[in-house]
Amino acid sequence: MTTLAETKPVLAIEPADDSVFEMAEDTVWQRFFYAGKHGYFMQTDDDKFIPLDCGSVRMHLKLLGVHRDNVQGALSKIQHGFVDRVGPLAGYKIGLHSCPDSGGKILVTVPPTIIEAKPGDWPLIRRIMDGLFEDEDWPDQYSFVIAWLKQARENVVRGERRPLPALALVGPPNSGKTLFLEIARFSLGGRAAPAYTALTSDKGFNDEILAAELLTIDDEIVSSLPNARDKLGSAIKTTLYGAAIRIEGKNRGAFPARPVHALAMALNEEPGNVQVLPEIDTHLRDKLALVHTGYAKFADGEAEKRKELWGRIMTELPAFLSFVEGFIIPEHLREARSGVVALQHPRILEILDSIAPEMRLLELLSKCWVVVAAVKEHGIWRGPSTELHNALLSDNDTGMVARSLLSGWTGKLGSWLGRLASAGTYGVKKDAMVRGIQRWTITLPEPEGGWPKERITFYTNSG
Repeated sequence: MTTLAETKPVLAIEPADDSVFEMAEDTVWQRFFYAGKHGYFMQTDDDKFIPLDCGSVRMHLKLLGVHRDNVQGALSKIQHGFVDRVGPLAGYKIGLHSCPDSGGKILVTVPPTIIEAKPGDWPLIRRIMDGLFEDEDWPDQYSFVIAWLKQARENVVRGERRPLPALALVGPPNSGKTLFLEIARFSLGGRAAPAYTALTSDKGFNDEILAAELLTIDDEIVSSLPNARDKLGSAIKTTLYGAAIRIEGKNRGAFPARPVHALAMALNEEPGNVQVLPEIDTHLRDKLALVHTGYAKFADGEAEKRKELWGRIMTELPAFLSFVEGFIIPEHLREARSGVVALQHPRILEILDSIAPEMRLLELLSKCWVVVAAVKEHGIWRGPSTELHNALLSDNDTGMVARSLLSGWTGKLGSWLGRLASAGTYGVKKDAMVRGIQRWTITLPEPEGGWPKERITFYTNSG
């Protein structure tokens, strides 16, 4: 869609001649819009949109000066300016905007609320930011968060859909992460929407994110569904980095749109909560920023007075936004496509590595008796991934976890073995291809206390 900086409200129709509207011809065309089964809408002088039926449109046309003999012709011409969608659209001002991806039009009825930046002091917000983001071991983190917020706000103010890394705040519980998301919400237009279901659901309904400039995810909605992490990773790429996204609501047809979005997540740092995050592969490494938070700094009793605290934050927000807008992003934090790099705190990467599926697979390999027995006797297990798959599922000690881990995509096991092989430190290597089938070799270090005694398993490796 065209950007706000370039777009002015488009006339729904063009008058055929000067006789149609007499004295009201300069205003009537800009006031009325037709949206098919959703009826008509009239824009008021204070930029509100009133839904009308056909009879009411006729009445208002007459009140605005259209001669009664010309009302039917005017109504017909208004209908020719058909509007495909009516409602708010993230990052867009009020008015009629063209959709370059579909060739249709959307009438934006509610704009973001842009708080004007003004110079001043912001001591409370400064304490919150300092406590959350200052890190002696990773000093770029604070500057990165300001840079991310600056770029996100600039996108919204300009009405420009531009790629922007998703921001994941990972830290201790009750540290102030959600408070920062609220500050970000009002910095970016005042509208936010929980986005996890819309981004990962198989149903495809996601129109609840259409109107929100800030999309949020928290760790209370960890999904147990297969491939949930993969789905979120794919959604980050398409929702934040695609030229347009497919919007679909229940009982409504799908259409492409170009909302201005930023995605931020607030997660507790326990591995069980961090597993909301997708795997950081080569396609996602530049699209997901990982920030490790501390605790927001409050005076004694300050945090408990929530209403008063938020009132002070809102009072300071124009000054804070003045600082954000004036912030000069350091060269090493800049990125040509999105404006800012995807900074990733090493501590969060370590947590993600600990829950990476290939690491869980490695743990299962050390428990699978078929693998252990082969390594114990011959120093190595050798075979295709299909044989290893059967061994893992048939083993009493690994079967239950393996069934959950390997459900869904059939190529998972081979892919994860490939990652372990690429790392070069886990005893997994690619072997020869036999009749087009990749074979693998696995060696395991002998555990402290020696190898376990032989036990019964449902599956026997045929070697």
